[in-house]
Amino acid sequence: ADTVNYYTDGRHYTVAETTAYISNLGAISPFTIPSNLQFPQQYATNYFILNSPGSTGGIIANFNGQDLPAGQKWRVALMGFRENDSQWHDIQVDESSGVGSGDWPGWNAYRCVVLIPTVTGLNPNYSSFSYGGNLIYDSTLTGGHGKDAFALLKTYPSPYLIYPDSLLTIKYTLDKNYSRSDLDYRIYDGSGALVKEARRDESLPNYSGENIIKWDGKSSAGDYIASGIYIILFKAGDNTATGKIAVINHAK
Repeated sequence: ADTVNYYTDGRHYTVAETTAYISNLGAISPFTIPSNLQFPQQYATNYFILNSPGSTGGIIANFNGQDLPAGQKWRVALMGFRENDSQWHDIQVDESSGVGSGDWPGWNAYRCVVLIPTVTGLNPNYSSFSYGGNLIYDSTLTGGHGKDAFALLKTYPSPYLIYPDSLLTIKYTLDKNYSRSDLDYRIYDGSGALVKEARRDESLPNYSGENIIKWDGKSSAGDYIASGIYIILFKAGDNTATGKIAVINHAK
């Protein structure tokens, strides 16, 4: 990234070539950016530009940032760029683990999609940071952002490989704001037995638009579930949606 172009005092710092122009996801996924970024590179001046090939579908971005000192945290954004009408949204990153994921559907409607990782908080020692992850093309991610209709959009990664600390992302959209008591999800095994349901004290995102929740692969009893195919039932008021989750348990 060129700090001279993005910061008035950028010429005082070494230019680090960290911009990645991507046209073949299979050739670069997974990615790793080493911990050699010079100040102020962590301030959103290193990024991935994913040039759209014109095909339908979209991008899934899985992010894994290194542990950070107290008072600092990762912020990661995906931006769809096109002249006079760019859009962006945050990837939700867990503050304790630095792990998060997000997607951008309908990338053929944009010139490119940009992944922008950033570290926020005071960095008095000008410490460098590293991060990794992977970028996956998904032909089923069509449509676009800003579509506010009730739906259970996607669960990923798929299959879900259960390891200690691994999380499944469950993404859904709501057609309006709901009260917490209106939302519920349940996960059943292939025989129809209930293995997981939302806790009464669980805070489920309940706002209109796109939302995500994370699941650690454990049953309501606190045990990791077995490998297999599971059904998720998600409810919002009178609306109901179902989906499948493929699970491979490596945390036995």
